[in-house]
Amino acid sequence: MFEIGQYVNYGKQGVCKVEAITHMDMPGVDKDALYYVLSAVYKRDTKIYIPVDNHKVKMRGILSQTEAKELIADIPQIAPLAVKNDKSRKDAYKDALTTCDCKEWVRVIKSIHERKQYCKAEGKKVAVTDENFYREASDFLYGELAISLNIEKDKVEQYIINHVK
Repeated sequence: MFEIGQYVNYGKQGVCKVEAITHMDMPGVDKDALYYVLSAVYKRDTKIYIPVDNHKVKMRGILSQTEAKELIADIPQIAPLAVKNDKSRKDAYKDALTTCDCKEWVRVIKSIHERKQYCKAEGKKVAVTDENFYREASDFLYGELAISLNIEKDKVEQYIINHVK
């Protein structure tokens, strides 16, 4: 069970802070069930009420500072996603983003970065869907690392560049 004040990563919402653990006083809701009240860190005025015993959406505590630094050190060894065509690439990106796993987000970012380099060399444009997946994976990863490393989210990319060997 998570504690009040703890940061968690919750599905497509990204980093959230546990604001309360409470019972819901609403018609049709089990009065004995406990709910987390989460506030999304990077989405203003977003409150999420999720049953403590929820198993439908992935939720986990964010990386510790040590784990975040280890992840960054491991980035050169993390392989990009191996995909064969546009359809399977899009599915692979979607699947990776829903894992709630930082290494999978890195794989998406690396895959799209490689694709961008290829497109640039060929004089082609990068697909809008690739750009959207890149932005989403970066938001998830940088948002979590910002909290773990106690730095601003917009400084995370440069932090990674400075610390990757």
